[in-house]
Amino acid sequence: MERLKSQFKVGDKVVCINDSFTVRDPKCMFINFLKKREKYTVRGFCSMGISLHLEEVRNEPLPGRNEIWFYNWLFCKKLNPIIKIKSLSKSQVS
Repeated sequence: MERLKSQFKVGDKVVCINDSFTVRDPKCMFINFLKKREKYTVRGFCSMGISLHLEEVRNEPLPGRNEIWFYNWLFCKKLNPIIKIKSLSKSQVS
């Protein structure tokens, strides 16, 4: 299968925008999951390129499976805040 191009790259800072999960497998009940509005760092991708591994969330691989990953659409890139600079009058500068 073809690897899809991700909107993220390793090292990108991302923010979780969706932390709702349905856990059907009892073995997954004790996995570390995401928290909405939390910041994470991309450390890698699944072989298809549609899911992320994160620096801040590490899980032991389940028997017969790899480490759990999280779909790209659960995240957006972390935006740098816009800093508003107050303009100074000439009398304030002198």
